[in-house]
Amino acid sequence: MLLVPVEYDDITMEEAEDETRRLTGNFLNLEKNGTYGITSVNGKTLLPVMYDDVELLKYIDQGKHKGAWFVADNGEGYVVVNAVNQIVIPFEYDDIEVVNRTDGEEFYFSVELVEMVTTASGVEKPEFKKGLCTSKGKMIFPAEYDEIRAVTCYNSGKEKVYFMEEMDNQFCGEVLFFVAGKELQHGLFSVTGEEILPLTYSLIMPMRKYEPDNIATDFLFLVGDNQQYGVIASDGRVIVPVKYEEIENDMLDGVIIVHAGEEIYYYRHTGEILLTAPSGGVAPTEEELI
Repeated sequence: MLLVPVEYDDITMEEAEDETRRLTGNFLNLEKNGTYGITSVNGKTLLPVMYDDVELLKYIDQGKHKGAWFVADNGEGYVVVNAVNQIVIPFEYDDIEVVNRTDGEEFYFSVELVEMVTTASGVEKPEFKKGLCTSKGKMIFPAEYDEIRAVTCYNSGKEKVYFMEEMDNQFCGEVLFFVAGKELQHGLFSVTGEEILPLTYSLIMPMRKYEPDNIATDFLFLVGDNQQYGVIASDGRVIVPVKYEEIENDMLDGVIIVHAGEEIYYYRHTGEILLTAPSGGVAPTEEELI
């Protein structure tokens, strides 16, 4: 039985790996007159032979969640297409990468545009603009940001641990929020790209050693603006005004420790100021503050 007609210049195997690193799916990469396409191993055409280049980008086979995505080049830019040749990401980007799988159903693609800009000294240099979209093609961030990072959660067994990570393909913790930046100004966004804090802060990072009652409203972020610092909740409430010289990122029993010159201030995670102590004082526990 002939699966692929004898009309191609080259046929190579694309081996797919799932998240457990086991070989779970194979595809045939067809070449004809300098153009490429993809078929399944049983000969079903997935992508017609029409692209300047095509390769497997992502493969999932986990129960009801199954699919394949390919990155293809038509000479004008890169596109992501699924296994039925539907365009997920259009032809307009210089680079596309898989950056994270949030669960068995959906993950993210990082997209990048490269523009040549002329500096004040007349030298041309590349400028990289990043964006982010889901595997279903929903654009979360257009490709106009200098950086995009994810606030993620890992369950270490004993406690939940929070990180802020670059959007690359090395992590797979649960994504809670995004921090995006332009020209060293950063904003906070939900997982769907809705703005929580505008792009006005030089620093946004999650507070450590604190387990919020509600991620959407009570998650706390250390923020900085013009070398002054404060704490803001994930629903935009100001917990500690952005006016202090230093705020310790590690909370102690729900207490935020704030430095202002020789003084130390203590704030509850709800925003109540508790007491003032000389520099070097020790933060009280929650029980001592009641």
